[in-house]
Amino acid sequence: MINGFAIVSLSGTLAEKLAAAAAAGFDAVEIFQNRPDLGVADIFYCPLETELLRRARATGCRAPDGGGRAVFQAAAASHLVTGLSPDREGMLASFRASLPC
Repeated sequence: MINGFAIVSLSGTLAEKLAAAAAAGFDAVEIFQNRPDLGVADIFYCPLETELLRRARATGCRAPDGGGRAVFQAAAASHLVTGLSPDREGMLASFRASLPC
């Protein structure tokens, strides 16, 4: 019998994620298929471009980087606290320009 899962959230690099799945006793991991309607996300933002995202995009999947998540979460929280609507695109541009990696 093959053990598997449909959705999982593991931290670390792609190699670390695969090692964690193997250590948990899973025989295989299907990360993505060649389907443009399938989305793959990685919440890392330093670096923005990860091996997982490169592989997903190479197969035609939508694969946003973690920069938008970091900025848009902060913008949403700011809006809840202040009632003001921050310039999300401006924040994202500043965020990307200031990354140390």
